[in-house]
Amino acid sequence: MTVVDVHTHMLTLDWIELLRERGGPRYEVKKTKAGQETIWMDGAPFMTLMPGMWDYDLRIKAMDKAKVDLAIVSLTCPNAIRLVRSPCFVNPAPLKGATLRANSPHRPFRRGG
Repeated sequence: MTVVDVHTHMLTLDWIELLRERGGPRYEVKKTKAGQETIWMDGAPFMTLMPGMWDYDLRIKAMDKAKVDLAIVSLTCPNAIRLVRSPCFVNPAPLKGATLRANSPHRPFRRGG
């Protein structure tokens, strides 16, 4: 039986940097009191940044350990839809798409379609 993770996110370091530079005032990238780099929205932490979010090899190892065969990657908030209302809008989708395409050939057995 094929095991599918139906909701996962992959980030890129470029996307995080774009959010750090242009996400304000609504979005910020900063450390929590515990010292963990985190994305904040409206003054509250909502996503703790972990290396497996952008390190494809680490993610594949975690999938193998959990016996997951395929993961469906979802848009990460904030995405182009949310940032389009910002006066400093830059579409992050090409950054993320380029990274996904660059990593896919290395793992053809993990890519659908």
